[in-house]
Amino acid sequence: MNITILSNRDIASAYALSHLVTGLTGHKLQVFLSARVGKHHSHTPKALQKLSAFDAALVEGRQGQGQRFQASGAFATLEAELHQPITLLSSVKTKTGLSALRRSQADLIISIRFGLILHQEAIDLAKLGVINLHSGILPSYKGVMATFWAMKNRETNIGTTLHYIQNKQIDSGDVIAISKQAVDYRRSYLWNVLRLYPQGCRDIISAVKQLSSNQALNAKAQKSSGHYYSFPDDNDIKAFADQGNCLFEKNEILALL
Repeated sequence: MNITILSNRDIASAYALSHLVTGLTGHKLQVFLSARVGKHHSHTPKALQKLSAFDAALVEGRQGQGQRFQASGAFATLEAELHQPITLLSSVKTKTGLSALRRSQADLIISIRFGLILHQEAIDLAKLGVINLHSGILPSYKGVMATFWAMKNRETNIGTTLHYIQNKQIDSGDVIAISKQAVDYRRSYLWNVLRLYPQGCRDIISAVKQLSSNQALNAKAQKSSGHYYSFPDDNDIKAFADQGNCLFEKNEILALL
C-alpha cells in the first residue's frame, strides 16, 4: 500500500516513527511533519518552554542520545532508513499543502501527533481513510498532553487510542483499539509519554495488516462526548509539580532512547 504518515517534529514522534517504520516494510511510505502542535501562545509557562527546548535538543541530536538517534538528528536517522526526505508541511488547507498530500497517492493516511487539523478535502484523499494514534484514552482525554492531565488527575492507567479521523472534530472518530498501561509515577511525564508508543505502533501495524488483506477494521463509535484538554497553564504546572511529578528528567530519557 501507499501509506502517508503525518507526524510532528518532536522526539515522541521520532521515537514512534522508529517503531512504526520497521513494522511497515513492504509498504511505500511518505512522511510529512508539522512544526508544532496547536497555535503559538503569547504566554507559555516556563516549565513548558524548558520541556520544548529539551525536546528540540533531542530532535537535533544535541543531547548525546544513543541507539537509533546517534545521527545528526532524530529525523535524519529516519530519513536514512526511509531512503527519502521527510517533508515539513505548514498547512493542509492551502493549495500547496493539499497538492503535496495528493501527490503521495495515499491508500491510507496515518496520523501520529500531527499538529494540524485535517479538513474534509484532505481526509477524502486517502482511499482507505485516515487513522490517528492519540496518546490518551478516549473519550476521557481528548486534546493535548493527555498524559500530563492523566498524571495530574492521579489516574492509575494511561494509554493510546487508535481511531479514525472522519471529520475535522478533534479526537472524535470511531475507535479501532485502546491500549492501556500503568502510570509510573517514579518517572517523568515525557518518559511515560514515550513508553506509550511501542504498543501504540503495534496497534497501527496490526490495523495496516488487516486493511492490506482487504479486511475492514472493527471500529466503534465513542460512547460519550468525553472531556477536551488544552495546554496547562502556570497553575496546572504548579499543581502537577506539587504532587511530586516532573515534566522530564534528562538521564532517564537518554537511557530510554
